[in-house]
Amino acid sequence: MGDEGKRDWRWRRREPAAFTWPRRALYRAGWVLTRWVAAPLLGGLEVAGVENIPREGGAVIAPNHNSHLDPPYVGAALPRPTYFMAKRELFEVPIFGWLIYNVFAYPVERGTPDRFAIRKAIELVSAGHLLLIFPEGTRSPDGTIQEGELGPAMVAGRAGVPIIPCAVSGTRRILPPGAKWPRRARTYVAFGEGVWVEAKGDERLARSALETATRELMARIRALHAELEAKRRDR
Repeated sequence: MGDEGKRDWRWRRREPAAFTWPRRALYRAGWVLTRWVAAPLLGGLEVAGVENIPREGGAVIAPNHNSHLDPPYVGAALPRPTYFMAKRELFEVPIFGWLIYNVFAYPVERGTPDRFAIRKAIELVSAGHLLLIFPEGTRSPDGTIQEGELGPAMVAGRAGVPIIPCAVSGTRRILPPGAKWPRRARTYVAFGEGVWVEAKGDERLARSALETATRELMARIRALHAELEAKRRDR
């Protein structure tokens, strides 16, 4: 039996949502609501490095992860719609699961290599889409940037696309762990120059190449984050 036959999820839609015009319109409405309504009310959103996002073609967007607000804020900072990997449990929440699926999130099983989700990720970026993957795998427990996993490098390397480092600062102040209500704080999102995974001459991806690209990616994310924190302190 393949990967599909082994699963017994209540959420049956494992395939990423098709990029239809109704879903694009829903995504755009959420983008406008976040960028021009919610973010200003919660302290503002400042974006830098958008020129590093390819105008067309696929790429993996790789942000640090501190808050539940990171996906909508990074999405609002991007000039193009993006797919998101999200933990499977979120899709089982009534209404919310339907909503995030229809704005291009799709489920991934955490804690185990999810070959189905990885295969779909490669297909998406190979087809020219952006895909957001948090390289830390989950939210940071203390606000510091954790070590990166190899998933983003594997997807980008097999698809032949860049990984775009992204730093987010401020979302944890708006919604700290355990908080029931958001607070006001300015949020900063910055995108850096893409990281490429170097393949061998036979085009196979060696683990060493994935590890090298991941170290470079996390170093750039940390450097971008340090710049954003310095900017916040100077205000």
